[in-house]
Amino acid sequence: MLYSKLNKFKDSIKFDKHRSFRKELLDILKNHHDEQLYDYGEGYFYQSSELLNISGLRNSSERVDNYNLNNITKGSCILDIGCNSGFLDFEIIRDYKKIVGIDHNKLLIKMANLSLQYLNLNNIEFYTGDFLSYYFEEKFDIILSLANHSTFDKGIVDTEKYFSRCFELLNKKGHLVIESHHPNYENTTDFLELIAFIITKYKFKLIEKKLINSTHFYDNKRMIVKLMKT
Repeated sequence: MLYSKLNKFKDSIKFDKHRSFRKELLDILKNHHDEQLYDYGEGYFYQSSELLNISGLRNSSERVDNYNLNNITKGSCILDIGCNSGFLDFEIIRDYKKIVGIDHNKLLIKMANLSLQYLNLNNIEFYTGDFLSYYFEEKFDIILSLANHSTFDKGIVDTEKYFSRCFELLNKKGHLVIESHHPNYENTTDFLELIAFIITKYKFKLIEKKLINSTHFYDNKRMIVKLMKT
């Protein structure tokens, strides 16, 4: 909660061209009282947005860089599962074919779509829905599963079913990018055992495994893994 209060104060003293739009988004956060719609931001934004000059518990541009996403996204159709407010997707270099973000929290998707319209960004679509049952019109070259294989708000509770759905939606030679939860929440050994299980069950090829070192508490010591569907 302290981090979010500091971010909120820091943004409140910014007098730039996005100030009024930030207030519009913050009003959406402040005025919802549905406890089923957990936003992960502890009272402010979970994801940062460099384009909107918004601070967040997690730094979106640094995550994109740390995960080397821009090295694999060119010309790709990308699915971001549990996309939150979509701010991370805004930081990916716009040489991809398309990004589809899905989250079951309708208020976060409302903020994502308002931001999309405000920034006039193309080739990004955000939808509210349950990833496990949502009908997607296409398969994807890249699927981002960023700390989403099990969720605090119980949106995802069956991890095996979750990864089966990822496998089904991924094109051949497509990349599945998996981020661990914070080590305070998910033991690194347990995460690596999960990755080993996925590789064996679905015959994925391990492309990259990396421990993240970051100055941001919520990002530090997570693991990122890239798998290829063979």
